[in-house]
Amino acid sequence: MIHAFNERGCDALAPKWSGGAPRRIDEQARDWICVIARCDPRFLGQPFSCWSLTKLRDYLIAAALRGHELGYVLAVACSHRVPTGLGIQRADQIAADLPTRAWQQIFAGQGAKGHRYYDRAFVTLPLAADQHDGHHWLLIRRNRTTGELAFYRCWSPQPVPLHQLIAIAGRRWSIEGSFQATKTGLGLDQHQHRRWRAWHRWTTLVIAHTHSSPPQRQAPPTRTA
Repeated sequence: MIHAFNERGCDALAPKWSGGAPRRIDEQARDWICVIARCDPRFLGQPFSCWSLTKLRDYLIAAALRGHELGYVLAVACSHRVPTGLGIQRADQIAADLPTRAWQQIFAGQGAKGHRYYDRAFVTLPLAADQHDGHHWLLIRRNRTTGELAFYRCWSPQPVPLHQLIAIAGRRWSIEGSFQATKTGLGLDQHQHRRWRAWHRWTTLVIAHTHSSPPQRQAPPTRTA
């Protein structure tokens, strides 16, 4: 550091790119994020008075998707707050106040132990509208055995039926299953790279091989006399 300072002066003290992931936003987008982080969330229609990293991330993702008119289904915590006709409420509070007739038993596909059924509730959030218009919903899933709840914040520029939102919310399991199969079969995690570029090259080759290689068939069992 001393030699670099003697050669380049104060420029040597500036942080240098160390091989991490390249920046995906420019200075203008960075300044816009800083302006949002410094303002009061209530001025943007948010049901809280202080930003956290999670809340800021969720707001930026949702705002960017709505700006491009891309619908989304985002998993949220039970403490997620949404505006309703009775004021700002937590997601788990809304689920607790729903009547029995609001829940629908819907088939969720084939699982490891047979057919999977969950109770679903679909709550419209008309007071959550912003400058992008569109339609806001809170999708709630309830396990019929344990009663465990899962919550999803949904938006679409056009009306969307319940079964379509459920299908989108369930795709995360197929994505996670694909990554797990890739790790096991092709060694997606069997690398010792320390820089982002090397990791990116390895991951790209593994995924390309996954799509190009033919499926392997198991040999039939041999019969013994």
